[in-house]
Amino acid sequence: MSPTCRLKHDITSHIHEIRELAARNPDTTFLVELIEVEIKNLGDPAHKVLRSGPSATHGLLWLLRTLKFIDVFMAHLATDTVKSPTDLARDAYTQVLRPFHGMMIAGIVRAVMGFVPSRDKLRTLFGFSDDDAARSQLAGTEATMRPSIDRLMAWIQSRGLDFPDKAPG
Repeated sequence: MSPTCRLKHDITSHIHEIRELAARNPDTTFLVELIEVEIKNLGDPAHKVLRSGPSATHGLLWLLRTLKFIDVFMAHLATDTVKSPTDLARDAYTQVLRPFHGMMIAGIVRAVMGFVPSRDKLRTLFGFSDDDAARSQLAGTEATMRPSIDRLMAWIQSRGLDFPDKAPG
């Protein structure tokens, strides 16, 4: 199995696992419990998690931001057949991650987005037979990811943990 097909298989398998776990345990909050313990140990204000060095809170926040970028990019790919994947990736970046990056990082990331493959290359890389199959799979995966991302991000925001990279004071 090629590395690209393997990646597609792994992503699809993990999405299936997440769907099954979510269906069996709609109120499970393992990540939330981990962050609650970390915040309790570090104390308030919540931004102290940044001063303490690497933390699960910071890692989860950036993981969610990254997943949200991927989610928005997939939604754009599934629905917009006019813009290039490069432009769609840049749009998703501007919408989701740009507010948390300084000018230098933003410039680097936007330049890297220029290397996003064409639709045909993406379809081939992920082993889709045609554009309709690719858009359908992307839409289904995005629809599965979004509720989990949004729910965790809403929880983070409700706790005041949706901070920029630099802690105040």
